[in-house]
Amino acid sequence: MPGIVQPPQVIRDAVNEFGDLFMCEPERRHFAEYLTGLMIAERKSVSGINREFAHTTDQSCLNRFLTAVEWNEGELNERRLAWHQRDSSTRYSDRGVIPSTTC
Repeated sequence: MPGIVQPPQVIRDAVNEFGDLFMCEPERRHFAEYLTGLMIAERKSVSGINREFAHTTDQSCLNRFLTAVEWNEGELNERRLAWHQRDSSTRYSDRGVIPSTTC
C-alpha cells in the first residue's frame, strides 16, 4: 500500500534550493518524487518509486522527467556541492570531503 503523502523535509528544502533549475512546478514535483524515491522506496525503479506515493501522476510522467526533460545535471551538482559548504557538518574539512558525482 502506498504510504508517502509528501516528501520529507530534507527533500522539500532541496526543492526550495534547486527548484529554479527546473522550468515548471510539475518538473519540481517530479524532482522531489525522484529524490524521495531514491531515499525511501524499496525498489528504485520508476515504477517502484511511483508505487510508493499515495497521490501521484502516471509513472510515465516521472519516466519522461528523467529521460526527456532538459535540465542541467552539472549545474545541479555544482549547486549541491556549494550548498553543503554552508553547513559545518557537511563542508569540506581536513578529515575528508563530500564525494562528487562527477568523474
